[in-house]
Amino acid sequence: MKVYLRDATYPPLEEGDWIQVEGRVSDYHGEREITVSSAAKVRRWESGTPLRPLRIATGELGETYEGLLLEVVGRVTGWSWDAVYLDDGGGEVEVYFGRSELVRKPWVEKGELYIAVGLASQYASAMPYEGGYRLLPRYERDVIAAPLELPVTGDRWPALRGGRTPAKIAGPRL
Repeated sequence: MKVYLRDATYPPLEEGDWIQVEGRVSDYHGEREITVSSAAKVRRWESGTPLRPLRIATGELGETYEGLLLEVVGRVTGWSWDAVYLDDGGGEVEVYFGRSELVRKPWVEKGELYIAVGLASQYASAMPYEGGYRLLPRYERDVIAAPLELPVTGDRWPALRGGRTPAKIAGPRL
C-alpha cells in the first residue's frame, strides 16, 4: 500500500524492511494510501528479504494487483513524454515514469521487446476514479530491453563439439 508522508523525510529504510505505519487510510484518485502526519509515525521493525515481482500478463493489471510488485513482458506499442506502453497480445499496460528523478524513461522503438518491473498503481483523472492502472518502476534497472538472442549453453549441440560457430537462437516471440 502506498504510504504518503506529508512535509517530512522518511526514516532510513532498506528494500525489504518490515515497517509499522500509523496514519489515515484514504483514496487518492482511486489508489488506496495511508497518509502519515510525521516521520515518527513510520517505524522500522526489522530487516527482510526484498520482494520478488509477480509476473502477470499486460492485460491483467487492475484493482486485484494494486500495491503489488509486478513484472510484465511485452512489445512497445507507443510512448508519451512520461510513459511507455507495452503489450503481450492481451492488452496494453502503461509503464509510468512521471517526474521521478530516480528512473528516466528509456529510448524505445515500436515493436521492441521490454521487461518492466514496478509497483501496480492507480491514478484516475476524474470521479468515480475507475481505471488508470499503471506500473511504476522503482529503479532504471526495472525497465530493460529483453534479449533478442539467447546464448547456447551446455554440450547438447553437436556443432559446439565440432568446433563450429553455434547458431543463433531467437528470443521469446510475442
